[in-house]
Amino acid sequence: MILVFDLFVILLVCNQVAPYFAVGDTFGFSSMQEPSWLSSIDNNDIYDEDQFANDRLDDENPPTPARTTPRKVRRTTTMATTTSLPPFVPTTPPRRTTRRQLRPVPNYTQYPPDKLPGRALPDGIPRERPRVDEPDPNEEDRSQLVHTILAFKNIVRSIETEMGEVKRTCEVCSISSSNEDRETSNPNSETLCEESKIADAKIKQQLRDVKGSIKNIEDTLQHLSHSVTSLGVHMSGIQPRDCMDLFTRGQGSSGVFYIQPQNVDRPFLAYCDVTDGGGWTVIQRRTDVNTDFDRGMGSYRRGFGDPNLSHWLGLDRIHQLLKQDEYQLRIDLQLYNGRRAYAYYKYFKVGDYNSNYVLSVGNYNGTAGDAMTFHNGMPFTTKDRDHDRAQGHNCAIIYKGGWWYGDCLYANLNGLNIGQEETESSAQGIIWYDLTGFHSSVQYASMAVRPTS
Repeated sequence: MILVFDLFVILLVCNQVAPYFAVGDTFGFSSMQEPSWLSSIDNNDIYDEDQFANDRLDDENPPTPARTTPRKVRRTTTMATTTSLPPFVPTTPPRRTTRRQLRPVPNYTQYPPDKLPGRALPDGIPRERPRVDEPDPNEEDRSQLVHTILAFKNIVRSIETEMGEVKRTCEVCSISSSNEDRETSNPNSETLCEESKIADAKIKQQLRDVKGSIKNIEDTLQHLSHSVTSLGVHMSGIQPRDCMDLFTRGQGSSGVFYIQPQNVDRPFLAYCDVTDGGGWTVIQRRTDVNTDFDRGMGSYRRGFGDPNLSHWLGLDRIHQLLKQDEYQLRIDLQLYNGRRAYAYYKYFKVGDYNSNYVLSVGNYNGTAGDAMTFHNGMPFTTKDRDHDRAQGHNCAIIYKGGWWYGDCLYANLNGLNIGQEETESSAQGIIWYDLTGFHSSVQYASMAVRPTS
């Protein structure tokens, strides 16, 4: 009985769920009515794979007209012959067909070389390209300052060494003196007389060495004082325009200092002479045979030599110096026999490059004789720039130096210096005709200028 009841329940359940599994024909219930709750479901609510795929395309693409007739799911009644739904194939969104707009490459040729396009600063000003190839205009000044400071350190170090030697020498002198006192108090001093004399000679030599060391220290301190004065003026930012300007500021000793005439970009070194009233700027000097004055126009324009010794200040610098004011010229000469002479010219000018540095000189006074007036109005001639009046030859080549030659000379302070009075050839030397003639040479010569007022 229980078995029959269980079978009845199973058949009843199968009859209720048969529409879902399409197994009605299998169990013989194909004629059964469809449940009312199943017929109430709308066919559009049934899952449709194609519809789902189309909905995704509608979301990604422009909308299309709505479907008017819904699709129905095809049902089968046999499990073994059931038709499966088509597989789901996801679709990818269409690729962008338009190319991305690229930023145009700027044309750098339309900008000035110092300002190229770049990111803007906070205030809206474009950044400037750094000029890595442009030299620093203050680099030379800083380099000169560094060299001067290093020179100071070397001078101080040398002074400390000299003072140490003096101290040690004095200690030796004191020990030797005490030994000599003990020897003289000894009753047997007669036997040590010779040794005492030797010790006394050593003490005297040591004292002479001390004096020499003190003299070296004094010279070093004087050089240091000159360097300090020059550095102080250089660092102040206000350069003296000539040695007279430096002299009026309180410089009371001769030496090499920085000056900067008007319209000159950078200061340069010049020897300042405080004798004869002070304020003389030396533009030329001959003191030794080591400096060659047989040079081309380029060297004479720039200048050459050591301002402490033989040198030529430079035609460009001389022109700018004399352009500032009315200047007078002083020429100092010394012969090999020790005789000295001088020549003053109250008017002295040198032209610019376009005039070939023509000479203007006049109003002589002195003891050396007027040998310079012959060269008045003459342009400057060197071995590679012939501007003299001589026909068929270059006076600078013949007389071994650049000068204001006419036809050819009565004075040539830039001539050949062989270190002796007699010249090897006529007028081949440091010539001042009124004092030496053409067969003798001057041992020492100097040219210096100073404002007349």
